[in-house]
Order: sequence, then structure tokens, then C-alpha cells
Amino acid sequence: MAVSGKKVKTKKKEKAPHFRCIFYKLPMAPLGPNGQMSKEDTALYEDLRLVVFEINKLRGVVATFDTFNGGVRWPTKQSLLTALGTDDLTLGFTHCLLILGSSPVAMEVLFRSEAYSLHWYPMITKFPRAELGGELPV
Repeated sequence: MAVSGKKVKTKKKEKAPHFRCIFYKLPMAPLGPNGQMSKEDTALYEDLRLVVFEINKLRGVVATFDTFNGGVRWPTKQSLLTALGTDDLTLGFTHCLLILGSSPVAMEVLFRSEAYSLHWYPMITKFPRAELGGELPV
């Protein structure tokens, strides 16, 4: 852009962040007598959380994985759905992998990453899931 003979740099329009919510129906075994999860459930959740830790090392991506009710990040399922501006489409799903990407390219890098494609996806693909995603309003 030229203003009175000078070139003026204009800022590139920033792209809105993108999100993907992947809802899962994971086994929820009854808690033991002391309120602990079974060894199998504990191992599965620990493995999933470790993969989320690896996903969070990717540039331009932030992810979290938790239950809907009583989880640390969302007090209730409705609070998450309200934040995303959508109706409850979860159909009884118990957990959510929430991913925020700085751009469509960051999301593509995530889904092609070793953490997601070789670790997360094979570990969780046997459970029912539903996905919701798009561009976040800025």
C-alpha cells in the first residue's frame, strides 16, 4: 500500500484458531472399595495422558483430555459445550480430547504426527467416538 509515495507494510490477517473435539465412550469400571480405578482403567488413562503430553509439544497445538463431569478443566459437560457454542451432541460420550490449533496447517501437522497417528489413534480407535470441529470465532 502506498501513502504519499511511501510504502506502508500492512499486517497479514491472522487466521482464526481451529478446534477439534473428539468425544469418546470409554469404559468406566466401578471404583474400588477405596475409590480407586481398576488397574486396567488406570493404565489406559495414564497412557492417554502421556500421549496428550507429547501432542502438546507440537508447535501451534494445545490439547487436553478429560472426563466431562468432575474433570479438572471443565466443571460440567454443559460448560464445555457452552464455551464452544454448540448443543449437546455427545450422545452419552464420557470423555473429550479437545485440541486447539493456531491454524489449519498446525492441525494437519498434529494429525500426521507420530504422537497422534502412531500412539493416540491406535490406542483409542476401538472405542466409539464422535467429532466436532471448525474455526473458533475471534
